[in-house]
Amino acid sequence: DKVTIDKSVEVLKNYLLDTVKKATLDKVNVIMVSLSIDTLSNNSSYPCDPVNMGGYLAIKENIVVCTSSSNHGDNYYTLSGGLDPWVIEIKLCNSGGRFITQVELGGGTQI
Repeated sequence: DKVTIDKSVEVLKNYLLDTVKKATLDKVNVIMVSLSIDTLSNNSSYPCDPVNMGGYLAIKENIVVCTSSSNHGDNYYTLSGGLDPWVIEIKLCNSGGRFITQVELGGGTQI
């Protein structure tokens, strides 16, 4: 189901929230959101971020939300966005299959 979204974040927010509500009714376990909007890379837009809002609604229904990180970081190895503690954010970089920084797992193990 492809949707063309205009430049209005409000349209995106409404569409995403409706999708989360439908996913809740369908009893899904995971929602994958892959989108990036310039306004979302600005921390001041965090309260209006539709992924943040949709992710919060989803986690309240025990639905895991995965999303792609924005490509608006300061450098190739930095992320923008990813402020949502209830959303799993994924970023890909060309690191030759190596982690280029310390990664700390939940139990404190570092790799």
